[in-house]
Amino acid sequence: MSAECLQQLGKIHEAIDNYELIKRDMESLIIFEDSILYINVCNQLGNCYFKVNEYDRALDNLQLSLLSIHKIRGAPHEESVSPIDDFVIAKICRNIAIIADMKGYVNDAIKMNEQSLIFKTKAFNLYHDEILASQL
Repeated sequence: MSAECLQQLGKIHEAIDNYELIKRDMESLIIFEDSILYINVCNQLGNCYFKVNEYDRALDNLQLSLLSIHKIRGAPHEESVSPIDDFVIAKICRNIAIIADMKGYVNDAIKMNEQSLIFKTKAFNLYHDEILASQL
């Protein structure tokens, strides 16, 4: 059964085991052929670890997911990031902020909440402009 299915069924510890296996396999590759999958795996691991109150591991995986996104955005061979990606980044930033706040890292929580708002604003502005253009 896939890690995502296990997660949806509430079998969080089994999902974590599957996600960790996928992550290890991908990290053993010199070049990630599917970097979006790696980002998703790290993000989902962060979400799973959060659900079982393993906040340090959740934070590590969410930060790794965010770092990987920034690497892709800087890569010249990748397409520009869509608004959906901006929403995903905003959610990851928000989750990092929640954990930072829980751990008492107030400045980090503020910084990540601000980043979350920046990405949400970018995405909403793009959708707003597309909707306006379609009405003309």
